[in-house]
Parts: sequence; C-alpha cells; structure tokens
Amino acid sequence: RGIVGLASLSRDGRLLARVIRNLGYGVIRGSSSRGGSEAIGQCVQALRAGRSVGVAIDGPRGPRYAAQVGAFVMAARARCPIVWVVCTRRRGFRLGSWDRFEIPWPWSRLELRYGREPAPQLDRTAVEAARGRVEAAMRGVSPD
Repeated sequence: RGIVGLASLSRDGRLLARVIRNLGYGVIRGSSSRGGSEAIGQCVQALRAGRSVGVAIDGPRGPRYAAQVGAFVMAARARCPIVWVVCTRRRGFRLGSWDRFEIPWPWSRLELRYGREPAPQLDRTAVEAARGRVEAAMRGVSPD
C-alpha cells in the first residue's frame, strides 16, 4: 500500500508493530529514546522512495499533544510535506495512560480533521516554526 508506520522498540511498540503489520502496512521500529537515528534514516529512505510514513508526533513520552521535532526533521530531509490528522470521537472511553489514549465504542461517530504543512527547510529555525504551526493547528481542532 506504500505506507509504513513507526513503532517504538518498547514492549508496547512490539504490540503496535504487530497490529500495523496485520493491517497490511510496513513497520519501522525506533523512537526518540531508542533507535531514533536509525529509524529516522529508514523513514527518510521510505519517503524518498515515495512511501508515506505514519507517526504519532507527540512521541513516546509526550507531553500529550506536544509535537516533537523528529517528524519535521524527517520531512525536511526527505523534502516531503507533513499531512497531520486529528481524530475525535463522540462516544468511547479513555485509558489512564500518559496520552489518555481514546478508544471509541463500536459504531460511534468519528470525525477526522487534517491539514498539510509544506516541507520545512533543514535548519533549526524553519523546523521549529513548522513544528509550532502544526502543533497549534492540531490543538485548534482537538476536543481537549
């Protein structure tokens, strides 16, 4: 399908990687805390090869809804735009985890909102500016 997902090297990441594979997508393993530079390199290669890379931009440790710089560095290196997506649900419940992961009830209505940020230049100021714009846009459509 031309899509790969990024999953951490943790035990939870192993479970996520299995789900991603079972859905028919590719997986790259690594995170900011372990295997990050190798994972970024693999993601950049995938992007340059025309694949899409799915990542949770608030990182493996949060804080929740705070965009981390890794996805923006990848986009800058690969010269690819960032397409962000926020999914909200009407009915469901939240886990007690740091990110308050939400699980919708079956057949509940979901709403997806998305936007596009052009690839930033590969310098700290441009990457940080793009990160700030995406974070602000995502917070603007998030229910919290």
